[in-house]
Amino acid sequence: MVKKTYLFFIFLLVMAAFSSAEVFEESDILGQWYVYEIDVSPTMGAYWLYADLNVVSTTDITGTLNAPDGSSMVIESGEASIAADGSLTGSFTVDTGVTGTVINGLQDQNHSIFGFVGTDSEEALSFAVGVKGEGQYQTADMAGDWRFYAIQIDPNLPGLYWVYGDGAVGADGSISSGTYKGPDGTEISVTGGQFALTAEGKVSATFEFGDGSSSQVADGMVDSLKTLALFVDMDSTGRLGYDIALKKGGSYQPSDLAGDWKIYNFTIDVSNELAYWVHGTGSIGSDGNLTGIYIAPDGSQFTISNGQASLSTSGELSGSFTVDGVANETIQSGFMDQNKSIIVFVGTSDNDQMDLGIGFRTSEILITPSSGGGGGGGGCFLNSIWN
Repeated sequence: MVKKTYLFFIFLLVMAAFSSAEVFEESDILGQWYVYEIDVSPTMGAYWLYADLNVVSTTDITGTLNAPDGSSMVIESGEASIAADGSLTGSFTVDTGVTGTVINGLQDQNHSIFGFVGTDSEEALSFAVGVKGEGQYQTADMAGDWRFYAIQIDPNLPGLYWVYGDGAVGADGSISSGTYKGPDGTEISVTGGQFALTAEGKVSATFEFGDGSSSQVADGMVDSLKTLALFVDMDSTGRLGYDIALKKGGSYQPSDLAGDWKIYNFTIDVSNELAYWVHGTGSIGSDGNLTGIYIAPDGSQFTISNGQASLSTSGELSGSFTVDGVANETIQSGFMDQNKSIIVFVGTSDNDQMDLGIGFRTSEILITPSSGGGGGGGGCFLNSIWN
């Protein structure tokens, strides 16, 4: 009798573990998706794209891909798959004959946001985040304080760099104040602007800055929880912006950071005038100890060690770590979403690199560092950003 009771207790523990694990299925990727990405091409340099995707089935994906100059490409065919742990792979072909491949992707635990990195048949590299079109919206949903993280593509320098900052949005969509800071500590004030949301969650906005410049959002989208916004913009000087924003106001404790995370980084190598993505896994202990692995587009792996991360009660993320025992990276600013399943951050390293990253909390089904493969890019994975 004791043996039977013991075995039954073990069975209950196993079942509890499986019942608490997040499980994903094909229906999670069906529907209308809005994707915002940064591409780095060996011939065209860096630029943003946004896409409207209609996913009817895993083998029936169509849509349009839109560029900053107003041109668009038709996505004629595509396919995608999602594993039980939420990891994504896929490919698509546009009417110009170019084929894109998702090297590694992951859907968030709310099943409404995904991130991925990829490459295409012309050796361009892509860093992307997508939002599912669902729910009803109004401009007042933007009301509150937001943390913005952006990659700036500046043809006048030329070059790439990140900025981050806070902005306050009123119930009527008006932007009353804000400040952006760059990696060198330079600050620029946001003196005004206006947000608007359609009933479907599409973003339109203008920003006015203290230096007299202004920017116009070309396209954007808010997630169904109304706490994350993605958009791409262009300012009056020709500078392009790729933006991820998180609404502030949640309540946090340091232990909210503990767990396993899937990370996607857009990396800018300033000294070598290169840009590329890395993806990887990170594990954060209850003491803030951080370890993990990064994988480059050619499959090279880099070990994350000597890491430490912390989370404030307002959701601010800070930390540092060493990559392959050589480069020391510092998170200059980071923030956790109110659902506590996504982090966004910017960082710099002592080897003259800077990153914008997004992390997704993984389910209890383990995602290994090699999940989704490594390859792609034909060995030419460090693309120039000055073309």
